[in-house]
Amino acid sequence: MALIGSRADQWDSYPATLAALGDAADALGLALRVRYVSPQRLEPTLKALDEVDGVLLPGGSAMANVAGQIAVARDTLLRGIPTLELCLGMQTMATAALQQLASLRAASLAEADPAAPVKTFVPLCQPALTGVHRSGRLSLHSQPGTLMAALLGESRPLHYNHSYQFNPLLNEALTQTGIRVSALGGEGTVVDAIEASDGRFWCGVQGHPELGSRQDAPHPLVTALLRRAAGEE
Repeated sequence: MALIGSRADQWDSYPATLAALGDAADALGLALRVRYVSPQRLEPTLKALDEVDGVLLPGGSAMANVAGQIAVARDTLLRGIPTLELCLGMQTMATAALQQLASLRAASLAEADPAAPVKTFVPLCQPALTGVHRSGRLSLHSQPGTLMAALLGESRPLHYNHSYQFNPLLNEALTQTGIRVSALGGEGTVVDAIEASDGRFWCGVQGHPELGSRQDAPHPLVTALLRRAAGEE
């Protein structure tokens, strides 16, 4: 499994993602080997992703990681590698998909590139969301017929901590790339999850499922990633 982050960050600064992978691997009886891939030190060919069975793009606040995360998300989509993206990972995933369109090649996150001609993620500013920040345990509402619904049910609480949302003006463009919105939050106004519409396991959530994982109850999204990576349906 490729975990897109430095070993120091994943062990010392924020070990929850690594722990969630361990919880899922133990529950499934899988021998897990983690390859740490720094998004700031990628080779142009992304050789670090060769011979990996799955990829997890974690969250974080380092905007220096964004370009590398976008490159990884683009590559895993093209290669068909099972991939799960969390928080910032979902934001870079959606951006990678949109950049496939000729008119959106230079699109990027407003937080990472304020000068980008098109912003894929913009500040939260909706009155129903209590200011401009979403945090705590909030409900993720899956769309019918999606992988997210199959894994999490119609509604499931998830930990959130973010102040940017997917640009709603780009919903149609996202669909054109073969990626669909699979869950909504904020009274149905905020994109909380996206996934490949062809059934591949290439999906992301704006929240933090790793914070809801326990040794005796791994999070279903992380478990599903490892199942797909192991060749199970």
